[in-house]
Amino acid sequence: MEPNHLATYRKSQNLKHLAELFKPYELRVFRMCMHYLKHTQDSEDAVVDIFLELKDKVLKYDIQNFPAWLHTLVRNHCLKKLNAKARILLLEENIPTQLMESTDTTDQIDRLLEALPEAIDELDERQRWCIVLFYLHGRSYKEIEKLRHCSSMEVKSAIQNGKIKLKKILKYHVD
Repeated sequence: MEPNHLATYRKSQNLKHLAELFKPYELRVFRMCMHYLKHTQDSEDAVVDIFLELKDKVLKYDIQNFPAWLHTLVRNHCLKKLNAKARILLLEENIPTQLMESTDTTDQIDRLLEALPEAIDELDERQRWCIVLFYLHGRSYKEIEKLRHCSSMEVKSAIQNGKIKLKKILKYHVD
């Protein structure tokens, strides 16, 4: 049944055929997402994202064993999401230490979060792009290299220097 729906979708690119292919695996995909992401809403969102990802990837790859291929796709999607969350936490760890030592931290964190988009805008273009792609969109160094047409060293430098500059800018906004 799967090869039929797969072949039909590849020919027609009609989402109805893709939905028929995906439907028997939807609950399994959700359970896998729950295993990795641990939150119902995040898992439901991931199922939708994975279905949308299938739309292009099914056309791109020669899939011999759809269930195994889908399992790998789901795992990689969830790991990428977790990696993106870890990067955001890493960015949050760079909040000035005096902010964390303050008794009025909630108000200061709110001000900091309000100032973040403006602070990111103050970075030079290369740093801004690299910071946004790496921390907020969860892109890897390699992906950023391709998107920005620059070397690995330039990406690392832009992220490192951007973090330092962001820290200074945010410290100014909090004080």
